[in-house]
Amino acid sequence: MQNTFSRTITSEGAEDRKFYFTPNKADAPTGYTVHINRNAEMKRFKMKKEDGDTWKIETQAQRLPEWLFGLEAQLNTEIENSLSLRKPAAGNK
Repeated sequence: MQNTFSRTITSEGAEDRKFYFTPNKADAPTGYTVHINRNAEMKRFKMKKEDGDTWKIETQAQRLPEWLFGLEAQLNTEIENSLSLRKPAAGNK
């Protein structure tokens, strides 16, 4: 079963950024902490699944850069793709 995963996403200005997704709960993630590799502006933020089954960036104490919200749909897609690749637990056949 895959829990933590990483993806490289191209942001505005064609800059590649590597994101590391760590689930807040291993079996059925309800949220992710996302770390950004080599970013001086910010290091991490959290995402949570909303009622509409879409992963959204949570409101943070730290002000988040605008470019990050432009990637929200891509981040949602990467989380959903990762979850679809996970194998069901042995007891859930």
